Amino acid sequence: MVKCTDPIGVGSIPTFLTNYKLLTIKLSNMKLQTPTIIKPEFEAFEVYHEDLEGHYTWREAKKACAKLGAGWRLPTKEELEEMYEKRDMVGGFANNDYWSYTENDTNNAWSQNFSNGNQYSLDKNDYISVRAVRNINH
Repeated sequence: MVKCTDPIGVGSIPTFLTNYKLLTIKLSNMKLQTPTIIKPEFEAFEVYHEDLEGHYTWREAKKACAKLGAGWRLPTKEELEEMYEKRDMVGGFANNDYWSYTENDTNNAWSQNFSNGNQYSLDKNDYISVRAVRNINH
């Protein structure tokens, strides 16, 4: 235990808490390349730490995400909206359209524009950006 003489009278703080505080200060100054965890109301998921390089058709995007292994995939339309809403926390998004896994019909799938926040149904043969996600329980 570390003794503390503070004006509000906390008293003593366990050593592991003071060590934890020091650790979090050190980590806050580092840029870690780990997935960001988003916890929406429906189910928590991880967001890949960067966009996949280049632009992809919808079918190519699905394959490219799967090649990352360990359950990586295209986000659903709802997950993509959540990513847009938390884009500053996740970071690294371009002001581009991003593919979702959600199909609108046999020729079109939903996308999210990270410039204006709108979702659009695009032709699956269009080439746009990709950011992979995976379920927490992968």
